[in-house]
Amino acid sequence: MEVLRATEEWQRAGAYSVRIEGMNRQHHISLRDEFDEHDCDGTKYIVMLDDGYPVATCRFYAVDSTIVVIGRLVVLPDYRGQGLGIRTIPISDGVINELKSYKKVQDKQIKKMGELYEGKPGKEARLFTTYTGKPIYDSTLRDWLNKFLDWCDVPRVTVHGLRHTFASILTADGVDPRTTAALLGQSSPALVMNVYANPQSEAKKRAIKTLDKHFKTEENNNYSTND
Repeated sequence: MEVLRATEEWQRAGAYSVRIEGMNRQHHISLRDEFDEHDCDGTKYIVMLDDGYPVATCRFYAVDSTIVVIGRLVVLPDYRGQGLGIRTIPISDGVINELKSYKKVQDKQIKKMGELYEGKPGKEARLFTTYTGKPIYDSTLRDWLNKFLDWCDVPRVTVHGLRHTFASILTADGVDPRTTAALLGQSSPALVMNVYANPQSEAKKRAIKTLDKHFKTEENNNYSTND
């Protein structure tokens, strides 16, 4: 496996080909969304080649003199699970506790199934698998999500759409765009402001108008009582 820091156009083309194959074709993310304002001359790319064939990539660019954003980390499906694209994501204590509880249930299931369990046991066991220990795929997650949303009788949303929900919640709760962008791993602070901040501002305006209607109703009731 060869690792390149893309400095020439043919090397950058390798990075683009991985992203088109891994994100545009597999996950149906539009080219407009995948390639943004940070895919420019100042952005650096890393490309991994397997016998000359590009199989993984990421990009990085400087926000200022002290912060560099690493994002658009993509590994082709046949090369996933090999540690080519490891990313550290902070999670809350509440989520950690939920995962620990889930792991205890999973360990009991593995022990109960014994030799019938088809996954790896112990520390090498995958955290999320099918009932028998087989790996789950993105199509499985989509099916689970659609069934859950249908059961809740709410409109369907894609798994990728939950990323937008995540960013919208952070923005609405006052998290600064730079932190939100870093957690997303792919967006710039400016993009966060453009995509998520403006709708939140409109939502606030609608909320104020709703409150104003209630005040007007209360005033009308008072006038009626005085008459």
